Amino acid sequence: MFMYDQYLSHHANSEFEHFDLDDVDAAFDYQTVHQLKFQQNMKLSGKGEGLTITPFAAGHLIGGSIWRISTAVGEDVVYAVDYNHRKELHLNSTALAGLFSRPALMIADADSGQQQFVEKPRGPKLLDAVMATLRNDGSILMPVDTAGRVLELMLVLEKQWSTNRLSYPLALLTPVAYNTLEFAKSQLEWMNEQVAKEFESSKDKDNPFSMRYMKLCHTREELARLPQGPKLVLATLPSLQAGMARDLFMEWAPHPKNLILFTQQAEVGSLGEQLQAHSLQGHAPLTLQVPVSKRVPLEGAELVAHQEQKRKEKMGALQKTPSKPSEAASAEPLPTRHSSGSIAKLTRRLTSMSEGHSMEIDAAQALPVPQSGALIDGFTVPEGAAAAMFPFEDENDDLHWDEYGAALRPDEFQLKSASRPGGQLADDEEEEMDEAPVQLEAPSKIVVTNTTINMRARVACFDCQGKSDGRSIREILVQVAPQQLILIHAPPQVTLQPSAFEFELG
Repeated sequence: MFMYDQYLSHHANSEFEHFDLDDVDAAFDYQTVHQLKFQQNMKLSGKGEGLTITPFAAGHLIGGSIWRISTAVGEDVVYAVDYNHRKELHLNSTALAGLFSRPALMIADADSGQQQFVEKPRGPKLLDAVMATLRNDGSILMPVDTAGRVLELMLVLEKQWSTNRLSYPLALLTPVAYNTLEFAKSQLEWMNEQVAKEFESSKDKDNPFSMRYMKLCHTREELARLPQGPKLVLATLPSLQAGMARDLFMEWAPHPKNLILFTQQAEVGSLGEQLQAHSLQGHAPLTLQVPVSKRVPLEGAELVAHQEQKRKEKMGALQKTPSKPSEAASAEPLPTRHSSGSIAKLTRRLTSMSEGHSMEIDAAQALPVPQSGALIDGFTVPEGAAAAMFPFEDENDDLHWDEYGAALRPDEFQLKSASRPGGQLADDEEEEMDEAPVQLEAPSKIVVTNTTINMRARVACFDCQGKSDGRSIREILVQVAPQQLILIHAPPQVTLQPSAFEFELG
């Protein structure tokens, strides 16, 4: 879901060529990816002979894991990045301190242990900011990820709307909104026991992610059909570099009653990071020069030139493709084989049927039929046939009753379209078709314009990243007491001042 959303969001407003949807499917092919459950051991082979890997719940995302790598000599290496010691609405906390003791090496991340981009806690203060904005006739934009931390936010907001019976529109805006919820509904085994209890105790077996108040919107047009007025919209991407969150920000930023609410740290150098840094300086006025990209269809001379270029590329590819001689023509003649006559007894009307079939094939274009190497018994190869084939005969074509004695009526098995002129389907029949014809994407181009935004909307940041804080990380590491510790993802202040993470490991 993450990669699908990344591609669709960037492709909509840029010439994104790093990967496409086929590359995503190939990378996450279930035939090549081994799926493990928590605390399931997997012994490696080949270059990893003698190593055993085991995942443990990290408490950060669904399926997020802490990995233990055990060697043949009994030493353990623990890889613990992005874990959470706090229990949440849909995830259990990690049991890192109780699982490992004195591993030979531990690899942990340092960014969680440092001062985050916000100092405000999540929870009631976040909901207080939400309610204050809505009651002041303002709308709220929450840039979120695709299918990770957004699940916890959706449960928190759904509970708030349900408890207080709020009527403000609540929406999830992403191209994969429906798929995100469907995948979440099928992943209950990876969540905490409270989610499972709610599902089992419900009379109607309602899934916790069967949202009643949260509306799923895949396009801006679907969002516009919601009731007018204050609303809260969770939209991707959290960096505001692309996606519908960026489009909505361009529209809502100039209005002072609106709120841009960040729940996780944005990427370095992104528009989201710029806004987060500005929020820490107060509510001073801010003017932004933002490039706006839009994909528009080609027209006129540009469309003609594009079609001509595609035609030349196709002709060049055909010319480079070497022609391969027909295997039938190049193969050496094989002796003709004849059967003992048993097949001839089963052919019955095959010869007459093959002679009765008329095939409108140009003799000059027809491929030569190899007479040698074919089993000739009981039928004659039709003249002008593309290849030697046994004629087909349905042995049940003369049946008038089924095995229960009911009369067979062939007209009951005919398609309705067969009796329509031109073979056209009715509107209701077309809707019942499983697959619609594939529509090729029209040739288009990216048009970029620079827009000045007078930022008047308020910006707030709340830490909903689902990561342990610095104090908790120090306590956990002291309890685990690894013999050696490696810190990764260290920001510059940690690199320049390593004393920020210095403590006694025991």
